Amino acid sequence: MSAPTIRRIGWAGYVVTTETGTRLVIDPYLHGSEGSHSGLPESPITVSELVDADVVAVTHAAYDHRAQAIDVTLPGAAILLCGSALYGAALDAGVPAERCAGVVGGVTFQHADVTIKALDARHTSNMISNGQFVADEPMSFMLTTKGGSRIFCGGDFSISGDMRTWRELFAPRVAVLGIGGVQLGPVDTTELPPADAAIAADWLGVSTVIAVHHVPGDSAPEELAREIAARGLDIEVVALEFGQTWTQPTVT
Repeated sequence: MSAPTIRRIGWAGYVVTTETGTRLVIDPYLHGSEGSHSGLPESPITVSELVDADVVAVTHAAYDHRAQAIDVTLPGAAILLCGSALYGAALDAGVPAERCAGVVGGVTFQHADVTIKALDARHTSNMISNGQFVADEPMSFMLTTKGGSRIFCGGDFSISGDMRTWRELFAPRVAVLGIGGVQLGPVDTTELPPADAAIAADWLGVSTVIAVHHVPGDSAPEELAREIAARGLDIEVVALEFGQTWTQPTVT
């Protein structure tokens, strides 16, 4: 078995590769715009680099998380794990029903050596499909592998006491947290700013935070590291450029 890795592929997206080589693409926004989701940094990663994925998992239907999910799923053999809004759009786009796995908070999905528990997230999830507004439930994912990796995939969420519950139930070692956002007029859309993310990491009990949902080179990861240090916590903050990979240390 190999050490599991996390490769950042875009604004909110990353690829988790497990100890046995199972590849999970999470929230694959690479480029483009839709509605208020414009001006985001585009990724040098292409869809063709991701089509050999085993699972494409989307935390919620916002364009900056689902953008290329169907494009990545269609050409290969990946299973699309998502809520009902994107599920319907995927079927309409020609993804076979047997490769669509619709989930809501609380259910469990298993593939090869990985188990994904869908968890509630405090956010919103909607899109336009066939000219109609559709909405479903935003989620976070808890990934557990047979090799012992335990990775919390936050998606978009604001802090809540649920983090303490996830620690008790799942004991995650790594958390992928979105710690930035965009400014829409007078509204700052950052739901989990560094100060809040430090508390979330503490409540989750993780030893490593992978920071996403921020522009590469942004100061947010450094701010998070300072907030964590100020709380006296021994938590590593990893800031990846698009295309960079973090390798998990040996699980003990």
